[in-house]
Amino acid sequence: MTSENEKKLEIIKQAYFEFYETFVDEGNVPAKHTLEGAGYWAMADPQLLFDFFELIELDKFSKFIDLGSGDGCVIAVASLFLDSLGVELDNKLFNQSKKVIGQISNKLELNKIKIEQKDFLEMDLGDYDFVFINPDNYLYQLEGKLQKELKKGTKIVVMNNLFLPLNLNLLEKIMIGGMDFRVYGV
Repeated sequence: MTSENEKKLEIIKQAYFEFYETFVDEGNVPAKHTLEGAGYWAMADPQLLFDFFELIELDKFSKFIDLGSGDGCVIAVASLFLDSLGVELDNKLFNQSKKVIGQISNKLELNKIKIEQKDFLEMDLGDYDFVFINPDNYLYQLEGKLQKELKKGTKIVVMNNLFLPLNLNLLEKIMIGGMDFRVYGV
């Protein structure tokens, strides 16, 4: 890790620590149901994400997308390596992610990061060569979309082992700090 990225990662870690602390201050854990129970969001660890992205050499890819980006932590860390887009449908999480990313952007030049509020099932994902998802439900509809739209060589990373694809090609399992990352291809 370069000293420049170390400094930037520390700023990202501090911003998300402060954000997650607001949940604790209210007597809650940093996790909640989204869209009236249609989904679920939980905090992410910026250091684990950075270690994973560094290990798989994320900077060798060109377009990164996080489907269901929640608070934006994944795209904040990914932006240290390449252009990143987060897509979040839940209005409250989208606004919270914009706020935290805005605070980080005031301290860093994160011109490689973008957040959109939309349903990723209605997007064309064909231009992305790295797709990240931490699914909170079964992937049947999304999996078909990925198989149809993504180009050969695109990496799809599923973070956690609760809801796994049935028809994507598992390329690699990586465990970092107790977190399960699975790398798939179409």
